[in-house]
Amino acid sequence: RSGVMAAIILDCLGVHHDLIARDYADSAPYVEELLIRLRRDERYAETIAQTPAERLSARAETMTQFLERARRDYGGLAAWAQYAGLSPSELRSMRQNLLEP
Repeated sequence: RSGVMAAIILDCLGVHHDLIARDYADSAPYVEELLIRLRRDERYAETIAQTPAERLSARAETMTQFLERARRDYGGLAAWAQYAGLSPSELRSMRQNLLEP
């Protein structure tokens, strides 16, 4: 989901985990709107119907647990991103280009 990608980017930028979780939860109303549309689409309706509601939500607690697991298993999402192939120079470039001085 896009919230996970946003969390990876925000963690790479050094954003506090409480803010990342709050940002994720702020998307909840939009998730519900998307689900309404997907339930009407025959390509997605069955999958949506079979997926537990908690997997389709955007709760701060869910993101907090995800961030904690990434911290425990990899040292954080920034460390995971580097493990997955993000180079130190790319990480520096992200910070230089996306953060205000």
